[in-house]
Amino acid sequence: MSTLLSERINYLSESEISELEKFTEFLLFRRSSENNKSIDDDIPTTEIAKLISLSEGFNWLEAPEEDIYSLNDGVPVQW
Repeated sequence: MSTLLSERINYLSESEISELEKFTEFLLFRRSSENNKSIDDDIPTTEIAKLISLSEGFNWLEAPEEDIYSLNDGVPVQW
C-alpha cells in the first residue's frame, strides 16, 4: 500500500472506513468477475430455465382442465 493512501486512511472516520471496506470488497469481486469473464447482469439461459423449472409458477399448466387442445385441433401449416 502506498504511504499516501495509508496516511489518508488514518484521517477517515469509522463510518468512512466501513464504507471503504465495502468498496474494496466490491473492487475485489469485480476483478474476480472480470477474470471469470462473467457479467453480473448477463444470466445464462440455462440458469433461467432451471430457475423456472424449480419454481411452481407454471404448475397450473399440468391441471387436466388446462389440457384443452389435441393433435387434431387447428389446420396444418403450409411452408
